[in-house]
Amino acid sequence: MTSSAQSSELQKAVDGLIKKEKGWKEFVRKPVVGAKPGGVGVGRPSSAQAGSGLEESDATQREYFAARTWRSVDGVITFVEEPIKSIALVGGGRFVWDEPPAPAP
Repeated sequence: MTSSAQSSELQKAVDGLIKKEKGWKEFVRKPVVGAKPGGVGVGRPSSAQAGSGLEESDATQREYFAARTWRSVDGVITFVEEPIKSIALVGGGRFVWDEPPAPAP
């Protein structure tokens, strides 16, 4: 028996089950649907200048808050982080973040 003959026999068996048992209809795969057609945008067009106000000039100029340690409740996992305090911007200024909350005891 060839594979196409086997698949047609299988399809006949599945079709028979669907006719006899109504619950089997839920198990049949739905036909594949093509790609979603393009939509119409409603927002502003994207800009190449978007977000350029926070462009960092040099990562070596970063300032950091003091290192802090975060531990899991059971003490198995430990993270040591140095949150960024400020960065030097391309325009010559600095961007400064607020101090993050202290880790839980």
